Amino acid sequence: MKWTKYTIRTTTEAEDIISAMLMELGVEGIEIENDLPPTDEEFEAMYIDVEPELMPDGENLLPEGESLVSFYLRFEDESSVEASSSGSSDTVDDSYTIHDKLWTQDEANELLAKISRELESIAQYSNIGAGSIECSESDEDDWRNNWKDYFQPQIMGSIVIKPSWSELDDIMQAEVEAGRISLIEMDPGTAFGTGSHETTRLCVNGLERYLKPGQKVLDIGAGSGILGLCALSMGAGMIMATELDPDCEHIIRDNLALNPELASDENFKIQIGNILDDVAIIEEAEKYGKYKIIVSNILAPVIIALAGEGQADRFAEPGTIIITSGIIDTRENEVIDAFNANPNWEVIGCEHLNEWVSVVARHI
Repeated sequence: MKWTKYTIRTTTEAEDIISAMLMELGVEGIEIENDLPPTDEEFEAMYIDVEPELMPDGENLLPEGESLVSFYLRFEDESSVEASSSGSSDTVDDSYTIHDKLWTQDEANELLAKISRELESIAQYSNIGAGSIECSESDEDDWRNNWKDYFQPQIMGSIVIKPSWSELDDIMQAEVEAGRISLIEMDPGTAFGTGSHETTRLCVNGLERYLKPGQKVLDIGAGSGILGLCALSMGAGMIMATELDPDCEHIIRDNLALNPELASDENFKIQIGNILDDVAIIEEAEKYGKYKIIVSNILAPVIIALAGEGQADRFAEPGTIIITSGIIDTRENEVIDAFNANPNWEVIGCEHLNEWVSVVARHI
């Protein structure tokens, strides 16, 4: 089976912003190529050993500062329908696969038009380079199997996040067995996060700093469910996770099933919909009372809306902490101004990791 590959030619400066934009538009799986070798910090976070001969030799590197952000679409056609109905094959590992949306050409054209408009918008505040979109085809076995190599166990504070198909090294295994770090198994699916992205790490840092045992946590924009699982591992009493994308529900539930000692239907609630204006979602979230911790790893415009009067504050009480990220540093002041404009919140801290920002506020 063939996948159509779309590649945005951009800059290393804008690659994270564009990746986040694609996720928001429902793109399933993103691949980034650039001229930057991984840093020592990134190697340490990934817990991998890189042999010198595997490092780039400079012959095929992109020009300095250029980045390729690619994504894949599978189209509705005779071959894809036949393949999807025939079950697992002998050549493709179906033990874990990305949730595959079948696209029509009209849907793809509409998506590409939206991406073009978003690129124009991003170009107003970030250097996106050429911003062109190129098209090619890719074999299914390349896409389905090889992408797993890029997800390895990662340490975040006192937690190690392990994809279900990988193994811990001896050092991490010993730390888990000794109880010095907690283990969470997590598969990314289409959702944004197994812990590798800066915004996830910033939110986990905030949870470790502010969460107290037994507290209820509201996770707005739950994605893969990673923040809720991390909060449970830190002693949270209950998680209410809300997410716009219905495709994320099965990913969250799959990840909960990988961690039965942490999560259950009793302590991890899932609601699909927009907590900003969906009355049913709002009522369901309010049913469990006020939350001592609210965490939201989305994008700056959504966080600005959440900061408004009658939004996130309706689920809070004096002392409630809201931890936000998904904020590119060029929009940090906009988010801070939005919280400052609401008399119910006071900004108590900002943390930076590369070009990403976490803004933390307390309910007054």
